[in-house]
Amino acid sequence: MMDDFLSSFPDLEYTIDDLIVENDKVVERYTASGTQTGPLGDLPASGRSATWTGINIFRIECGRIAEVWSEVDPLARNRQLIGDMP
Repeated sequence: MMDDFLSSFPDLEYTIDDLIVENDKVVERYTASGTQTGPLGDLPASGRSATWTGINIFRIECGRIAEVWSEVDPLARNRQLIGDMP
């Protein structure tokens, strides 16, 4: 999945806004931005830039990621890529 995403946004930049560690969980709140030069799912390459936010929660077990939960706002990102929507 990440390879496809990096193909869509080859200049993708992530900024970690918060990193919280407690017990076996790591929470990362981030801001991402990039220019869509390749298709993203059903969206053809737009050449537009977008910025969006997300949160990842990782459960760590024996020093490795055992589970991941992610929340992202794809609607806000896609609206920036599509431009004016009715």
